[in-house]
Amino acid sequence: MAHRSNIQVWKAQEKKKNRNVPAIEFLRSCRRSSQRITQLVEEEYRWRYYGQRLTASYSSNPSHGGGGVSSGVEASVDKIDDILEMIQTVLSKIVEQRRVLELLLDSIDDTRLHEVLRWRYCTDLSWYDICEKMGYERRHLNRLNSMAVEAVQFALDTDSGLQKQVNDVYSMDCAVKSGDDTQ
Repeated sequence: MAHRSNIQVWKAQEKKKNRNVPAIEFLRSCRRSSQRITQLVEEEYRWRYYGQRLTASYSSNPSHGGGGVSSGVEASVDKIDDILEMIQTVLSKIVEQRRVLELLLDSIDDTRLHEVLRWRYCTDLSWYDICEKMGYERRHLNRLNSMAVEAVQFALDTDSGLQKQVNDVYSMDCAVKSGDDTQ
């Protein structure tokens, strides 16, 4: 009999998880965008460093006969331009995500839930860092995160206009992913 109740509990938990899929997917897409910006900025820095090293090598070598260094510089400049375009695209998406996220946060009364959502999904802080900032244990933070996701899902369920905006931003996220060939 106890085994059966464990299965029932598990099914109830799975049903609850599945109910929150749109909310958690939107929040995760916000987090992925923050991570992607960090990756692109780091990649752009590496290409700039590479280009500067080639330029220094080129200027210290007066006989620049084969064009190898100059073509390397041109390739790094082209790559930097591509990365900057991707950064602009992701930043536009982040601005739209943050606008919609602010609308979602406005529908939640508990400031602790605001902080959890903002720090985890906007600034991409680790759970450890959020625990440190908020002064909570990880288990309590997990409960707050679950409550926050449920509050977001409730806001989405009760406001069709908000649901449409989230869907639009999420479809923008999917479109950016399909056009991104550098990852």
